[in-house]
Amino acid sequence: MLAGLLPGATSLVAAVGQVIIDLQPPGAKDVVVALFGTNDKLALELFVAAVSIALGARLRPDRRRAGSGSGPPDSSPSASSAS
Repeated sequence: MLAGLLPGATSLVAAVGQVIIDLQPPGAKDVVVALFGTNDKLALELFVAAVSIALGARLRPDRRRAGSGSGPPDSSPSASSAS
């Protein structure tokens, strides 16, 4: 977020995109340019953003697992009144 406020700062999406570009196999850039033309950088940034959002949703620490019993205790009135 600070990349938009600080002059000269690189955004996280651009930094991850640069790593992907640096690690790609030979000839991959030609394939991507053939598919997306002059919009190849936009396609890369959208891909990085989509994967980041998906990983963040998958790896978030407060995610509940079905049937794990790790949720908060039931505090509904019916559970606490045993008359």
